[in-house]
Amino acid sequence: MYCMKTILFTVTFFLLPVILIAQKTGAESFYTRLNEKNFRGDSLFNQAVDFINPDFSRLNAVIFFATNEQRAKRNLKPLEYSSRLEKMAVLHSKDMCEKDFFDHNNPKDRKKRTPTERAIQAGISNPYIAENIATAFGLQYQSNRKVYTKGPGKFSYTPDGELIQPNSYLMLADMLIESWMNSEGHRKNILSKNAIQLGCGSCMFFDKGFNMMPVFKATQNLQEYQRINTHGEDK
Repeated sequence: MYCMKTILFTVTFFLLPVILIAQKTGAESFYTRLNEKNFRGDSLFNQAVDFINPDFSRLNAVIFFATNEQRAKRNLKPLEYSSRLEKMAVLHSKDMCEKDFFDHNNPKDRKKRTPTERAIQAGISNPYIAENIATAFGLQYQSNRKVYTKGPGKFSYTPDGELIQPNSYLMLADMLIESWMNSEGHRKNILSKNAIQLGCGSCMFFDKGFNMMPVFKATQNLQEYQRINTHGEDK
């Protein structure tokens, strides 16, 4: 049995059946020990993603550094990490997975409909938010290429061939960044001279319509013009 499927990134909105995977929590040291110059050598980022227990905080961090890498290539100042913006991005990615939508506007919750409303809910009192969203396959699958199913979530390019392997965290980040950089509006956000702070968030689901293919949805939230003011301790 084989099947083919194409997934469009960023600006094309679509709906997919979802199974939500819980976010991992806990403090990470990524933002204090790594930067856009050295993150690619980190062994944790180069590990394959375990779809049963994905480390979203690790993926969020590598997306953050890969974003600043794009800015550094163009001699732009790196964006500062904001835990409030990450919280906002995580919640939107989670909503997109759990409530089955892909949009900057949340059609399922009036209190979180726009990026500005979501920023306020995250404790940001002066939101000037730019937002990017994208999706990526968890496996090293090439869109439009014929595949043979080998059980739920398992694929091969030939009837008796090896299984298509999972992406690493770094591979996933590169796929997401590539899709954003190939989209004029999202690229403009990443390279904005007005942007100051950044937080990235991600979530994963198994696509029932594509043999339980693991699919990631990711969000970037950037604060422009002035650093965020908050109602709490996080910045």
